[in-house]
Amino acid sequence: PPAIAPGVPNFALWSPDGSCIAVALLTADGLDLQVVEPSGGLVRTVAAGGPLFSAWTADSERLVVHAGGDLLLLDRNGAGGRRVLSDEAAGFRAPAVTPKGTIGFATPAGSGVRVMSFSIENVKPVAVAEFPGGVALSLRPGDGGEYSVAVMHDPDAGLFAELWAVPADAGGRARRVVRSQFAAAFWSPLGDRVALVVPGYTGDGRYAVHIHDAGGAFLAATEPFVPSDEFRMMLAFFDQYAQSH
Repeated sequence: PPAIAPGVPNFALWSPDGSCIAVALLTADGLDLQVVEPSGGLVRTVAAGGPLFSAWTADSERLVVHAGGDLLLLDRNGAGGRRVLSDEAAGFRAPAVTPKGTIGFATPAGSGVRVMSFSIENVKPVAVAEFPGGVALSLRPGDGGEYSVAVMHDPDAGLFAELWAVPADAGGRARRVVRSQFAAAFWSPLGDRVALVVPGYTGDGRYAVHIHDAGGAFLAATEPFVPSDEFRMMLAFFDQYAQSH
């Protein structure tokens, strides 16, 4: 079958404990998400259709899957079945999951989106922030209590305009980290700084990497460079690729 995207025959996402892999791949019937256990050779299809974006919970027992307009919580072994967390999941790609198991996603809110947070201990998701455009969600490392939210104001531009840190718990105060045009954002492992991939505006497709601290202060930048096709593909889905190999 053809690849998921140019140069991407499949997408592999290891569980945090390294015991199994969630693999998105094209089969004869379409796009499937399978859980593979290398030690025993077990393969189990847990979701199908498209688009499919996934994230593991910290205990490696569950997969959070954004499949079409649904956000699903799936037991990796099939024993716990599947739970629909939302049937209005839209305006984002990959869900964000904190070490405490809180799940971040988005639902439509007027012309923008509402960022929702769900804890397995709670009955239903709660709203934690609202933005005027689509978002890309990830986790700011550190204490594990904040989602990183890249906000797009103009979909036609293909660039994000703001980066926010949003508390995963309701009642916390969201804060804007950076207001700048960027294609992707990557936090350091300690969560004390973030790398933004920004357009060079040189007319030849160059980009540069700008480093900011967690408060938004500018720290450093690379020289402009021309990214490879593979790097461009990674930028287009940075919220999902940042979790994987």
